[in-house]
Amino acid sequence: MACLSSRIPYGEPVTPEKLRMIEAAEYVLRDLGFHDVRVRHHELRIANNQSPPAKALPSTLNCTPNAFGAQPSTSHLARIELGPTEIPRFWRTALIGKSGRSVEKIGYAHVTLDLQGYRRGSVNEALAKGA
Repeated sequence: MACLSSRIPYGEPVTPEKLRMIEAAEYVLRDLGFHDVRVRHHELRIANNQSPPAKALPSTLNCTPNAFGAQPSTSHLARIELGPTEIPRFWRTALIGKSGRSVEKIGYAHVTLDLQGYRRGSVNEALAKGA
């Protein structure tokens, strides 16, 4: 299996907390019977004057003043990638809600399923396109 840090986009800091979250989320999915799994970890920055997402857990917020003295917050998004043959099983079963709730308990404010499925290097596709 690839290094867990490969689940974090280029340019975002790799921290022990993020690696633990990724590992725990992938174990949740493997325990539910999925084998070809990647959980991509994304940071969502929230403007100082906005409320954090309703689902954001206190442990997911990182309040560090920026250069202007503002207090930006960060919450985490888990983008689940499954092998193409496993996506239909995910939709047909009651695993959608169960997996989402379990991954949220780890500290993710949002949990999404990537409809393109698992593919190597997808976390940095924007770099390849020159974005």
